[in-house]
Amino acid sequence: MLSYEDVKQKPKTLMAMTSLKASEFEELLVSFAATWDEETGRNLTKGGRPPIIASMADRLLFILFYLKTYPLQEVIAHLFGMSQPQANFTIHRLSRVLNKTLDARGHKPPGSPRRCCPGWSRRRGRTWA
Repeated sequence: MLSYEDVKQKPKTLMAMTSLKASEFEELLVSFAATWDEETGRNLTKGGRPPIIASMADRLLFILFYLKTYPLQEVIAHLFGMSQPQANFTIHRLSRVLNKTLDARGHKPPGSPRRCCPGWSRRRGRTWA
């Protein structure tokens, strides 16, 4: 199973998987973890199922690797030791957390052309008005 602990020892591999240096990854990890706690309403006194990916660093590695390489969900599921449906769920959940994290840090790119370009129209066949 892929883990950040293994990858951080190999700077070239980390860069190839995430486009980040270890120091940049760790800096983003602090914000990502805070957003995760806020987003999930983490309360350790409540029960519940254990997370699919236990380590916060591995969660960030998972979503950054997915967004950089776009492997098939079956492939990323195998690499991170889960099923394809779990990979799908994890991709959607972590994408929301990463978007909120980047938005709070002022690094989020526009989510759709309509936000940055008012002339964008879906009814016009996704062409510029």
